[in-house]
Order: sequence, then structure tokens, then C-alpha cells
Amino acid sequence: MKGPVRHIFFDTTTQAFRFRRGGAVWILLVAAGILLSACGKEEGPTSSAPEEGDSGRYLFKGVLTDVRTASTASMLLDLQAMDGETEGSLLIQPDTIENLSFSPLSGRLDSGKLSLGNGIDPASGVDLQLTGTVHDDGTLTAVLTSLACGLRIPFSATPVPLLDLQETRAMEPPVDVLSLVQVEDKVWLSSIFNDYVVLDSTWAVTATVPVYIYEGVHWTSGSLAYGDSCFHGTYPIQTGGGSVSDIVVFADDGTLVERIRLDHAAGGLAWREGHLWSLDRARRCLDELSPEGSVIDSVAFDLPEMHGLSWGDDHFWSQSWYLPLLFRIDRSGHLDAYQPLTGWTAASYAGGVSWSARSILVNRFEVYGPCRLLELEPGS
Repeated sequence: MKGPVRHIFFDTTTQAFRFRRGGAVWILLVAAGILLSACGKEEGPTSSAPEEGDSGRYLFKGVLTDVRTASTASMLLDLQAMDGETEGSLLIQPDTIENLSFSPLSGRLDSGKLSLGNGIDPASGVDLQLTGTVHDDGTLTAVLTSLACGLRIPFSATPVPLLDLQETRAMEPPVDVLSLVQVEDKVWLSSIFNDYVVLDSTWAVTATVPVYIYEGVHWTSGSLAYGDSCFHGTYPIQTGGGSVSDIVVFADDGTLVERIRLDHAAGGLAWREGHLWSLDRARRCLDELSPEGSVIDSVAFDLPEMHGLSWGDDHFWSQSWYLPLLFRIDRSGHLDAYQPLTGWTAASYAGGVSWSARSILVNRFEVYGPCRLLELEPGS
């Protein structure tokens, strides 16, 4: 079944996801309101294989292939099972498998047998069903079907290990936060109101710093990193050929040092081993940048979507834009572990991640509430 690509937007009036036609990029999201579970007790990533009673938190990573178009898509299936009853969220790579409707998946995981569905989406009349088996080694074999679309996709997926990061403190920031970075004992928040807010080690506000990118014009960054004694933030620019970014380099007093043009819209920035790295979501790559902004190395990532970037403990760190999940990504771009983030609903969105030797800070903002800043202790 062919037709126009549908876009998905969050409707803040109905508290539901809805379709809108047109545009260039779309993401298929099947999202449930999930009560997030606490972490395991052991240090480091833990097993994701089913436990007694099929109760637990599971994240599966795989690839879907639509035989009708020969298109492939990376996917994540996030599940929480309790006594067989299961709720889940399915994320599929943008611009791949078309014409699927969606709504929250729910069903059962019983003795390793998984059966989830969304009934029929009232907005489009399209159904979605997922049936499969979670094996003793934690791998999943399943079939994704939609009768209305004539779709049947067998696939296999592997479990993603669960991290054991301990929550140490949380707060509602004094501003809505776009991105953040930790520098020594301070936290810099890129606010939505054109200035940077600086917190001390107790998370009290100590300064508000404007950064003037043009004469009389100050702005903040959707992505923020620190390295080589300077801050690096993004200033998005829309051109006739698409979106690009200026990297605005500035000192801690707000003085503009230089501007560096990138040929893509940076979805995250990280300082790694003396070089700035950028998240290019359009090319699905992590790019190492020269001082002039050219790409000197590039690593493809295997996640359907990610937002924000930081580097630490020999890994990249990022978030899901849609789901309260923290990702740990190795040097080759592979997701090797994840952390559920508590205190948020499925109607929250990524707003920055920053790693330091002391902690990992994660910010998300709720559609119907304030931002929330969470501190996590890295595992050994």
C-alpha cells in the first residue's frame, strides 16, 4: 500500500500522537505511558534475559526490512513486563518504512511468548501487531504485521544490557533547558530565554551569561560542549540547500571567540580527546571535526534516533528524544548499554546530557510540566 508519507506530531491538547501529511522526515513511534523500573543491584550492565514470571525491563535492538521496498530500518523495542502484562514502545528509523499507523502497544509476555498490539488506530484505521518469542539467551524473534498496510516483517533483535547508574539528586531547573555541560564544579545550562545560566556545586544559580553572536543579538545553543578552555554551542541556520550550523565558540565571560560553519544541523556536541564531535542526525553519523569545522572522521551509529551528545568513560552518551532512556554508545557507534530514566512520562523530550568524572547529568522537559534535571553516578 503506497501513499504520502505521514508525519507524527505530539498534540498537546488531546495528549495523544497524531498524523500530519507532508514534509521530509518522519519517525514512527509507538509509545506507551510506562512506569519506569528501578535499576538492578549489580555494578555495570546487567542481563536483559527474561526473569521468573517474565517481569522486568527489556530493550531490544534490531533491523527491520520491508520486502515491498527493500528498505531497512534500525529499531528499538522498549518493554516493561509485570506478571505477564506488558507495555511497550517501538522506535523505527526515519524515512524508511512508510504508511504505518501507531498507538501504544500493550499485551502479554508470558513464558517467553510476546504478543502486543495497538488495536486499530482511529486516526488512520491502521492496525499494528507484534508477536514473537524471547529466548533464554535474551534474543527476540518476532513478526511485525499490519493487515491494513499488507505488511509482514519477520525480524530478530538482541537485548541491550541494562546499566546500574544510581540517582543521587534531582531538581527542577530555574529555566527551560535546551542543553547543558559540566565544567569543573559548575553546570552551564543553555536556556530557552537567550542567556546561559550557571549553577554551582549545590545547584544554586551563581550567574547569568549572555553570549552575543551579532551586535545586540544574544542567543543560546541547542547543543553545548566544553573543551580547549572554551564553550562550543550551536547556532542553527536555515539555508536554501537545507540546515547547517554555526559553532559559536565563547569564553566563560560570554566573549565570542570565533564562529565555525558546519554543513549539517548538529543534534549534539561533545569534546573527545582534543577534538570536537558533532551528531549529524541526517547522515546518522558522529563526526570528528577539524578546528575549521570540516569532518576528519565519521562513525555511523545504529540507533533509530538520538539527541544530545557527551563523551566520558571511553563512551559517547546520548538520549532518546522521545523516550526517557539514556544511551551508552561505544567508539564504533554501537549502542552497548542503556539506562531508564525515572520521574518522566512518555510525554517528555530530551534536553541535554553531560558526563563528568563525578556524575552524569540528564535533563528532560515535559509537555505538561517543567524541566527536570537528574544526576546519576557512573558505575565502576
